[in-house]
Amino acid sequence: MTTIVLVEDHVLLAEVLRQQLAGTGRSVELVAAAGDLTEQLGAIASPDLVLLDHDLGEENPTGAELIGPLIDKGARVAMLTGVTDPVLLGRCLRAGAIGVIHKKDSFDHVIDQIESALASRPIGPSPAERSEYLARAREADSASAERNSIFERLTTREREVLLELTRGRSIGEIAQDSFVAVSTVRSQVKALRQKLGVSSQAQAVAMAADAGWFTD
Repeated sequence: MTTIVLVEDHVLLAEVLRQQLAGTGRSVELVAAAGDLTEQLGAIASPDLVLLDHDLGEENPTGAELIGPLIDKGARVAMLTGVTDPVLLGRCLRAGAIGVIHKKDSFDHVIDQIESALASRPIGPSPAERSEYLARAREADSASAERNSIFERLTTREREVLLELTRGRSIGEIAQDSFVAVSTVRSQVKALRQKLGVSSQAQAVAMAADAGWFTD
């Protein structure tokens, strides 16, 4: 029996799809984007097709981040999403998704696309759109890498201090938590400002936020 898994945060849509697909004699499992999604997916054994949303809530990984682990389980993954950003869709395709099915399309078209995916026939996007999505993803990632390269100048401690600043912590709080003098943290902030080429702590934080920067 064909096994389909729906990973979706729109419960009503997921339930309607589940009933429609189950009515054709398939085994359909719904994984709602609640609780530990990674754990839920880990408990599923080798589905034939996973219909995966991209935005699954702040507490969960994005759909793009789940594609690799699902493919490792032997599943074919199709994005079923309302996302239209070509960069995000390009990242999904690059991660191994077989295609994209848009929620905004008519229900009949969505079902037709799912049937095509189950039959190993091509689904959207078109070859030209696919190339554009992949190119846009490469360009965005390249620009992000360039923006982040400047942070490699920072020492490990300076990265830790900057991360705390981006979280809204004050110099005093950072010093207290680190068991060091406030003057020590001020010196670290001064050093990281000089390396980043900014004149204020606020500019350093804004620069990190703009770059989407974070540290381990």
